[in-house]
Amino acid sequence: MSRGKEKLAFGAGLLAAVLAAAPVVGYAQFGGIFSAILSTITGTIGGALTEIHQIQADVLRTEQETLFPL
Repeated sequence: MSRGKEKLAFGAGLLAAVLAAAPVVGYAQFGGIFSAILSTITGTIGGALTEIHQIQADVLRTEQETLFPL
């Protein structure tokens, strides 16, 4: 192999290694989708679950005070 071909092969290998180690551009798109899903779960659904939990606690407290007093 001639010296020029060795340099070309080395450069091509180096370029391939750099491209293989570079982050994938599409990853940011999936990160945005997962962030949107997480914010929906913690925001909208989480608020509704908090209200349901509060109602259940109120019902339990009422049952304990009226049906099964200490």
